[in-house]
Amino acid sequence: MANRVAAEGDPGVLSYRFFVNGSEGSARGVIDYSSPAAWIGHHDTAMGWPEMTALHVVVVLSEVVFLAP
Repeated sequence: MANRVAAEGDPGVLSYRFFVNGSEGSARGVIDYSSPAAWIGHHDTAMGWPEMTALHVVVVLSEVVFLAP
């Protein structure tokens, strides 16, 4: 999905970082955006993709944290 975002998604997506804790069966993803509008653009674009639907089948989102200057 990251490759598709780079090719077709919002240009304000700056990076993806993923962290996995195998012993706990948990993971975190950190996405850096250039602006609040880039976050909205990314979600408006990617939420309809089949890759996102497939991700939601295997992942349970438990927390969203926004960090900003």
